[in-house]
Amino acid sequence: MITDKDKIDLIIKTLERMSWELDAEVEMAIKEGILANILYTFDKNNPVKLYEYRFWFNKNETVQLSVPMKKN
Repeated sequence: MITDKDKIDLIIKTLERMSWELDAEVEMAIKEGILANILYTFDKNNPVKLYEYRFWFNKNETVQLSVPMKKN
């Protein structure tokens, strides 16, 4: 679990800079390199939302990222 604010800020900045391909169907033959469950608080009055991200690292230094599925 990552709780360090600087590391969380770096992850958020990295996700914001990513180039997204929406509606792309991806089937991976290998297991993801990282499985990340990320909690979002969009409003202090609403409950936290948990999303699951899966990352695959390619030999050409690109990354495949699954579209997050809301867990709760």
